Amino acid sequence: MKIKQRDLLYDSFTQIVVILFAIAGFFKFANVYEIMNFGDYANIYAISTLFIIFGIFEVIRIFSSKASNIFVSITYIFISIVFFIDALYFSYNNRFPTVGNLNLLWQLRGVEDSVEAINPMKFWWILLDVPLIVIYIAFIHRRLYSFIKDKINIKVLNVVLATLLIGILGFVIREICVTDFRLNYLQSEAFCYHFNDIYDVCFGSVDDIDYEKYLIPLKVNKDEKYGSLSGKNIIIIQVETLQSFVVDSSYNGQEIMPFLNSLKNNGYYFPNYYYTVGAGNTSDAEFEVNNSVYASSKNSVYTDFYDREYYSLPYILKDNGYQESNVFHGYKKEFWNREEAYKYQGFDRFYSSEDFTTEDIVGMGISDKIFLKETASKMKEISEPFYSFIITLSSHHPFYIGEDNSNIELEEEHKDSLFGYYLNAANYVDIALESFFKELKKNGLYDNSIFIIYGDHFAIPNYNIENAEFVADFLGHDFSYMDMFNVPCIIHVPGMESGEKVETVASHVDVLPTLLHLLGIENNKSIMMGKDLFTVKDNIICEQMHVGTGSYISDGVFYYQPVSGIEIYNKAFDRKTGEEIRITNDMLKQSIKSKQMIKDANTLIRNNLLIKPN
Repeated sequence: MKIKQRDLLYDSFTQIVVILFAIAGFFKFANVYEIMNFGDYANIYAISTLFIIFGIFEVIRIFSSKASNIFVSITYIFISIVFFIDALYFSYNNRFPTVGNLNLLWQLRGVEDSVEAINPMKFWWILLDVPLIVIYIAFIHRRLYSFIKDKINIKVLNVVLATLLIGILGFVIREICVTDFRLNYLQSEAFCYHFNDIYDVCFGSVDDIDYEKYLIPLKVNKDEKYGSLSGKNIIIIQVETLQSFVVDSSYNGQEIMPFLNSLKNNGYYFPNYYYTVGAGNTSDAEFEVNNSVYASSKNSVYTDFYDREYYSLPYILKDNGYQESNVFHGYKKEFWNREEAYKYQGFDRFYSSEDFTTEDIVGMGISDKIFLKETASKMKEISEPFYSFIITLSSHHPFYIGEDNSNIELEEEHKDSLFGYYLNAANYVDIALESFFKELKKNGLYDNSIFIIYGDHFAIPNYNIENAEFVADFLGHDFSYMDMFNVPCIIHVPGMESGEKVETVASHVDVLPTLLHLLGIENNKSIMMGKDLFTVKDNIICEQMHVGTGSYISDGVFYYQPVSGIEIYNKAFDRKTGEEIRITNDMLKQSIKSKQMIKDANTLIRNNLLIKPN
């Protein structure tokens, strides 16, 4: 009887200790959820995480008290590490990492400066209690119990245990009532999110898709622009982190990108162009431009789905008389698995860092000045008409290019800030682009080419508080999500006597159908999700990265859905004025359609369905 009583006493004591650790853990988890923009719901999400841990602990305790102690310790330590990774990833990407991101861990070796700039140490406190728990369980728990077991009554322990449980229950009920918490919100709780993500990877997610609608041939409007640039060399330049706020802008009287600004005078400028990428970030921008399909939200297409059957721009051009399609990038060929992915994209050759002079390093790789100069020289040897896809690098986060390459004189408060570094990096790229165009003119390639220049994704996020404030001061208004997603896109046409501004909203997936329109080429072989920007009337841009899936941009509205999925935080803004407006039923319906479009893209890529059946 005494043995049984001692067992009960030990169990009650252990439960109290676990609850006390849970209370301490609550404050930690609540802070992490607060960092991840769960707002007033941070407490209830922290409670949900702890209830899951505690619930599993109680189930295991039925069979083995000792095993339950070990389990709850390991689980708490593991979830703390997961929260640390989540918070670190979220601080830059504004969303949770996925299992698919594990394939990309090796790439951290190539972006050490960016990781350092994010400053992982600011989240050290998430792991602060982990060694304390290990020490307690390993060396203190049983000693403490042995010390107090003869000095305390089991009834007293049970009263303490009941009081704690009643108090916690009351707090939970209050939080549910105050926040109007719904069960479907649990999909964003850490355990549930990562469990669902792992389940999808292991067993695959079955998504309903209306495949037939994607097989309908696109209507071709043969206006005066259709085929007007047929047979021209195509040179597409993807500029690293080029954001629209540096276009047509000056800093204290210093024009940031004068050459890029001049290119708009001869061609088409798309001021309402917004980037759309998935988990593959820069590589996804490349994929979307060349395929007109939204990238995967959970996986990098180039690393996880690179070997699917694609009918991308290089294949289309080859079937229409183009001689070669080549890629030029001054970085490692294995990064983003580009070396393998480009083979399936139809490119004939990939010129990587090993093909260029490497003495002049700026940022994370070969300087854009050297890279673009040597690229122009290599292009001289290519048979025409050709397609060259060029990816710059010098303006990569964290943007530091060295004082010798910095020409913008900064105010004191902007020195040693990401904002200040970025202004100089953008200016440096502009100078490199100007030199590149001069080389092409010398080589005789300029006049018979068309150029598409665009930014791949944001440089500075609007949730990086200090630097977002600098950008807001520079813009003269709040630095909104619309500003963050807005990147420039220019189609420069040598010989075109004036510039034309195309106001419709656009994104990476629209580049391919728009270019094909100018070339007079029809694509009825593969699915394209983008639109021809010269003929579309009402375009919709589906966003999935840095905001919640279901967010979208139309000509009139920017609809924002948070990553947490908490509907009360959904917002709508007038796209032209930036003012918040009332959410309508039509907006909600469009949000559902946008979410479905992203799901469909995932399904089409994963299941190799992009090529239309004969």
